[in-house]
Amino acid sequence: MPLANPPPAGILDAMASGVPGARFAPALKHFFFSSQREPDVRAGQAWSSLAGLYLVALLALFAGPFNIVHDLRAGHAFLALMTLTFCLMALAAVIVFWSTRSLQAAQGMLAGAIAVLLIAVIVDGGGVRGFGFIYFIAAFPILQTALGIKGAIALTGLMVVGSIARLVFGVVEPGSIYHDADTVRRYIVLVLTAAGFGIPSMLIQHRLMQRLARAAYVDPTTGLANRTRLMEAARAMLSEAQRSDRSLGFIALKLKRFTQFNSRNGMAMGDAVLGEVARRIVSMAPEGALICRYSGTVFMVVGELGAPGEIERLAGRLTAEASRPFEQGIMRVALQMEAVVTRYPEDGHNLEKILSNILSTLAKPHRGPELVRYFNEASYREDQRRYALVDRLRRALENNEFRLVYHPKYWLKDERCAGAEVLLRWETEDFGAVAPADFIPLAEETGVIREISRWVLIQAHREVALIKEKFPDLFKSLVFAINLSPLDIADKRILDYLSELERGSGIDRANIEFEITEGTLMEDEPAAVEVLESLREHGYRLAIDDFGTGYSSLSYLHRLRVNTIKIDRSFVMQIDGSDNELPIVQAIISMASSLGLELVAEGVETKAQSDYLAEHNCQFAQGWLYSKPLPLEDYLQLLSSRCG
Repeated sequence: MPLANPPPAGILDAMASGVPGARFAPALKHFFFSSQREPDVRAGQAWSSLAGLYLVALLALFAGPFNIVHDLRAGHAFLALMTLTFCLMALAAVIVFWSTRSLQAAQGMLAGAIAVLLIAVIVDGGGVRGFGFIYFIAAFPILQTALGIKGAIALTGLMVVGSIARLVFGVVEPGSIYHDADTVRRYIVLVLTAAGFGIPSMLIQHRLMQRLARAAYVDPTTGLANRTRLMEAARAMLSEAQRSDRSLGFIALKLKRFTQFNSRNGMAMGDAVLGEVARRIVSMAPEGALICRYSGTVFMVVGELGAPGEIERLAGRLTAEASRPFEQGIMRVALQMEAVVTRYPEDGHNLEKILSNILSTLAKPHRGPELVRYFNEASYREDQRRYALVDRLRRALENNEFRLVYHPKYWLKDERCAGAEVLLRWETEDFGAVAPADFIPLAEETGVIREISRWVLIQAHREVALIKEKFPDLFKSLVFAINLSPLDIADKRILDYLSELERGSGIDRANIEFEITEGTLMEDEPAAVEVLESLREHGYRLAIDDFGTGYSSLSYLHRLRVNTIKIDRSFVMQIDGSDNELPIVQAIISMASSLGLELVAEGVETKAQSDYLAEHNCQFAQGWLYSKPLPLEDYLQLLSSRCG
């Protein structure tokens, strides 16, 4: 049976810290304190009961031999024999626990050992001097810890009734403290007082422990184990599975669209629904499985759930049962549940990895019809890389990891220099060169794109100013295109920012062109359109990138007075030198000519593509046929050698 009652994390770790062999603390903790899950043993109480068990065993081991010898010398052979029996049974209780990991079995054995010793002490009148009864009264606090509430009360009652009956109706040794009737009366008052306070104290302490355990380990809404309980129990289950070479299954069940339901119907209704879902999961889960509410809408079922096919079928039954409509008050509730399945050891060797598998899979958007998904390692690694990139991206500006490159643009008719597109590059020590297609979407998702765009604008104005300084005459005919993100064009302050950069750099606005994607234009955001109109009114050039991949409204081209449209490279790649007609390319060229727009073909890589575009009156081109994107120094050299 899987182990599921480990001690609170850190007890043995703290005990072992700073001493030789501290690295073995987890193994020691498992060996001494991990017990199997039992219905009458609450989480968090097992370790204290085990601590009491070990304490009694240590007392038996060290104090027992001394008492046995002392009793034999005093002629109390029966008491010595019973003390020996107690010592052997106490040690056997520890061995029983180590063998079975059953705390209840060990407690039963220990209760028998203490009962044997107690009966012997009663029969013998408290021992040579009668102190045996006092020892048991002093041990009242330990009894509950070691035996649990039932065993502690039973032995306390036996102690009270047995010792009083023995002293009142029996004969004691001449040297016993109870030989005096007055002392017996005092003892009776003492033991009744101790029991009168002790038993209620045990009950109160037991009830308090139950409340604390429930608060610490039970979810109040559903009555299931909570995340803390899962973490402790699952770690013990994984440890035992590793030792016994068994596999475990983990099924995570998530309610879909529950937030919207909760907001519409209130938290009371939401809690009632969660309670009903929990009851259904419990009714369908296999016996012995650990069931918990991991978070707001995520439940987990953990245990030896069978082969992969069996786990998948179980997950399917759980989702079907939890998704089945039910009546809640006057409302008919129908919520859908999805499941994620992962397994130990196939998908991970520790709890952190297993949970990471589950949460990363749940976090991925899922629009397919399947309600049960398996963890996918390749997808997980890609997600982990994305998270690492986001973390690194936030520090990229501080670490000066960005740089600009220039992709030259040429006139098609005579291949004169016409400027360049300013592109951003990111290179890190950890990931090497990261493609813009990978990090730009991440920057937009996280909002880092604003800081990056500001850096690009500042650096581009500095570098373009240097180009103007080196080639003042040529510069008048060059246009440098800078990409703006949707967040940039939604920021009404960008025009003020650009005006400051212009004053500091001395660059004419006619030499700067801002590119936005056709997809951005399609979003039809009023604030963005207002910013674009302001940019155009203040003399900046506008270009539509990736034209032809969306459904731009021609009215926007006219309203924004766009200067340039760029034919997406996917259309340029279709030009292969054959006589096949290319209606989309021809239509874009014809439209641009009719509207008086400049036209740039992206991704030109062959002479056939260049010739076709020139023949059909496309004005500009950029691509690897002419040049790859160049660092500033190489671009300056190109301007000097080819365009100067």
